[in-house]
Amino acid sequence: GDLDPNISLATQIGLAVLFSLGVHKPGGKITDFLKQIADKDATLIVTGHSLGGALSPSLALALFNPGPKALNRGDWNEVLVYPTAGPTPGDEHFARLFSQQFPPGNTAAAQPYGTWNNLIWNSLDAVPHAWQSKTLLKIPFLYRVRGVELIIGGLALETAIAYVVSRLNVNGYTQLSNVPLSGTQQTDPITTAGDWFKELAYQHVDAYADLTGTREGYELLLGL
Repeated sequence: GDLDPNISLATQIGLAVLFSLGVHKPGGKITDFLKQIADKDATLIVTGHSLGGALSPSLALALFNPGPKALNRGDWNEVLVYPTAGPTPGDEHFARLFSQQFPPGNTAAAQPYGTWNNLIWNSLDAVPHAWQSKTLLKIPFLYRVRGVELIIGGLALETAIAYVVSRLNVNGYTQLSNVPLSGTQQTDPITTAGDWFKELAYQHVDAYADLTGTREGYELLLGL
C-alpha cells in the first residue's frame, strides 16, 4: 500500500542481533528454526517484555510481513503477538502496518490484558511512555511527589524530558495499538529520589505480576 514504515535505529539493531543469533544449533537461524518446527495445529506466539515489548512486534512483522523472504503464516494454525511494557518501536506507518498484519483481538478473556496483538502496559510504567512525544512528556508527573526535586543530567526531570522532546526527532513515534492497565503507586507520596527510582523499577517489572494476577507464578519463575 502507501505505507512507508520506519523503526528506530535501536529497534533495527535489536532485530539484527535476533536474526544473527544461532538458534537450536550452532549456525541455525531463527527463520530456519521456525520452518523446522512449523505445525498447522500449533499457535506461534511472539512475546517479550520491556525491550522485548518493542522487539516482539517488530520481529513478528519482519518474519511474516508478506514479501519474497517472509515465512508462511499458513504453516501455523495462528501467529499471535503479545508485547508488554515496550517503548514505541516506530512511526505511525509502522503502527498501522502492524495492526493491518496482526489485527488487535480479544481472547474472550474477562480481563483487559487477555488480548492479542496489543501492547499491554502499566499506566504508571515510564518505559512504554517513550518515545511518543505526548506520552513522553507525562513521565515527570506519573507519581505523586512531595518535597523532592528530581535531577537528571543536571536538569530538573520535567526540563530534561522537554529538552529530549525538543531536540530529538520523537514527533513521528506512534504507540502501537495498546491496552493500558491502571497501576497503583506503592510509595505515596514519594519524598526521596531513591524512592522515586524504586517506584520506577516496581512499576516496570513487579507491577505486571500484580496487575495480571500472576504474582505466584512470577515468584516461582524467579525462585523467590
